[in-house]
Amino acid sequence: MKEKKMLMIVCDGLSDRPVKEFDRKTPLQAARKPAMDAVARHGMCGVMDVIAPGVIPGSDTAHLALFGYDPYTAYSGRGPIEAAGAGLEVRKGDVAFRCNFATVDPTLVVTDRRAGRIKSGTDELAKAVSGLMIEDVEILFKEGSEHRGALLFRGPGLDPRVTDADPHHEGKVLESRGLVPEAEKTARVLNEFVRMSHRLLDSSKVNIERRSAGLPPANIVLPRGAGGLGDLEPMPRMYGTKCAAVAGVTLVKGLCRLV
Repeated sequence: MKEKKMLMIVCDGLSDRPVKEFDRKTPLQAARKPAMDAVARHGMCGVMDVIAPGVIPGSDTAHLALFGYDPYTAYSGRGPIEAAGAGLEVRKGDVAFRCNFATVDPTLVVTDRRAGRIKSGTDELAKAVSGLMIEDVEILFKEGSEHRGALLFRGPGLDPRVTDADPHHEGKVLESRGLVPEAEKTARVLNEFVRMSHRLLDSSKVNIERRSAGLPPANIVLPRGAGGLGDLEPMPRMYGTKCAAVAGVTLVKGLCRLV
């Protein structure tokens, strides 16, 4: 049988709400888009609830569902997806986090969760906090776009069921805690990493230059969204296909690498 090719184009986040200035049309309805109009005109249109009716999905669970996985069983947290997208190899037993470079004052109160949306020097900052050992856990870190990054713990006895160190708004950096006894070690290592990141980054060359330029220093790493590698059957095995992907977002790149 002749092989068939299929192209899936996902316009993630393209939908919007009606805008008064556009005559109550959404930006997509108001835009001139002849190519998309032609596809709609010559194809079939419909509505798909990728998770369930009335459930607004995140990009991670939505893409899992679009690729044919059950997000209720296949999703194991945002951290490992972001880590894979940033170029880190995620293995069974690892715990991964998505992170922000942020700005804190000397008392570890967050004053800017995105460090002024830092755009340069993050590769240098990432190197400063990667390759550390805390207890018997290896710490790997990779910068992402702007203020974003990915953190990975590798070692024995780790469990992803921990709370975030990121307060998600301006305020005191949180102490992570284990949600189950098995995760207490992970929380302990995470808290020590956050403290170490502040010590290592606060006086870095990048931040000395940022302060001189009147910019907020990226002087701490705030992790959130812990997760481990789930049981994802590779798509080529599921469907007997050869797959490739082009994506501009770390999250989608990571998900495609994992499946």
